[in-house]
Amino acid sequence: MKLNKNEYTFDTLLNYLTDKFKTKSTGEPFNKSDIAQYLIRKKLPKRYGGNKLEKTNMEGVNIIIMGEATVKIK
Repeated sequence: MKLNKNEYTFDTLLNYLTDKFKTKSTGEPFNKSDIAQYLIRKKLPKRYGGNKLEKTNMEGVNIIIMGEATVKIK
């Protein structure tokens, strides 16, 4: 299965957030519970870009589709 550049699994989105932001604003590492909460809200927090998130299923794998960022991050 090949994903587009705006499509992630839980693990690859976790890696993306860790690579881009290192840790949450609290200093704690990102975890899968954070990803689940972001999906419930259907977006990333503004401090992490505010991107809209949508979940779908492809070949039995949950895929997270990230929309355009709503916030410019310096």
